[in-house]
Amino acid sequence: MIVDKTRRRHVSRWCVLLSADVTAEEFISWSSSDDSSTAGSSQYSRFREQVALRLNVPVDNVDVMTVRNHPTLRRTVDVRYCAHGSPFYRQTRLDGLLSLHIPQVIFIDVDRARML
Repeated sequence: MIVDKTRRRHVSRWCVLLSADVTAEEFISWSSSDDSSTAGSSQYSRFREQVALRLNVPVDNVDVMTVRNHPTLRRTVDVRYCAHGSPFYRQTRLDGLLSLHIPQVIFIDVDRARML
């Protein structure tokens, strides 16, 4: 499913995140959890908020282009995203910052992701 319209300049700075034990549908669905910290939000919105927080940018500067079920890994979601301040952040910077704070995800090289 396409979440956000891709702009040409985003494509050269996009990153790929694989998150296990979740489907694309679950990733974008609103939570009905009793936990007040996650109630009324989706993993998609919490992901964007966490990226924005770690980079100290507005949430609107975190663009998620696609969220899809991985074609070969069961219950794994493939999220393609980018973030920008001025200019767009490089993939290595995003991966490094987020891997420190979101240990349950796998970040993969964009060239490798094109083969998936």
